[in-house]
Order: sequence, then C-alpha cells, then structure tokens
Amino acid sequence: MGDGGPGLTRLDADECWALLGHGHVGRIALEDEDTIVIVPVNYAVDGTVVVFRTQEENLLGRAASWGRRVAFQVDHLDPDAHTGWTVLARGELRRADEQETERLAALVSPWAGGERPVVGRIVVARIDGRRVGPS
Repeated sequence: MGDGGPGLTRLDADECWALLGHGHVGRIALEDEDTIVIVPVNYAVDGTVVVFRTQEENLLGRAASWGRRVAFQVDHLDPDAHTGWTVLARGELRRADEQETERLAALVSPWAGGERPVVGRIVVARIDGRRVGPS
C-alpha cells in the first residue's frame, strides 16, 4: 500500500553527471582486507572521471597505487520536502600519472588540513541514480 508520497524516478547518465558536477563531497566504498570501507572525500569531475586528493600512506592513497574496483556515491536530501537524489558510480580507482597530476590536483580543494599529494581518479564504468520528488 502506497502512502501518496513523491514518486521515485531513475536518472539517465547525463543527469547523473550533471548532478555530480555540482557536488563537493562524496563517499568512496572499497574492500579492505576482510571488510568494506566507506571514506568521505572532496571531489571534482573531469569529463567522466571522478577526481580526489588524498595522503600517500592512507587507505585511498595505497589503493590508488594498485588500482581497485570501487563505488562512489553522492546524494542530496531535503528531509522537510521529502525530496532528493542519489548518484552511484562504479569503476576502477587509479592514481593519476605524472602528466595529469598537476592539472587534476587543481580541480579539487580538500577541506581537511594536511598534504594531499596523491591524486586519485575513478574511471567510471557504470553510473546511475534516482530522484525522489518532482523531476
């Protein structure tokens, strides 16, 4: 039985990329040893690649060096209006190469202090999303 709330609609890839392009904070999910870890990051979008900066010795810095399948999620919710959207991108985490590091690093401004010399890229293979509420 429905409650008469707002409808749920699927977003196409163009809508998903447009929404990601306006965001600043997302979450990367990856496997670490015997568990799944979810790490919040500041990010930017470069074409169809998600870019972030991190520290060399932390989990994301190490994972970017050997490549990993990851999921990346961003959402926006308005609890008063019962509206919002979520975008889920899946792909491979890679470390930016020397030629692209400086350009990509300039796209992201980490909120947390400290050096963030590693530029990670999520090369997206699949992206989808949903919106609840009016289109």
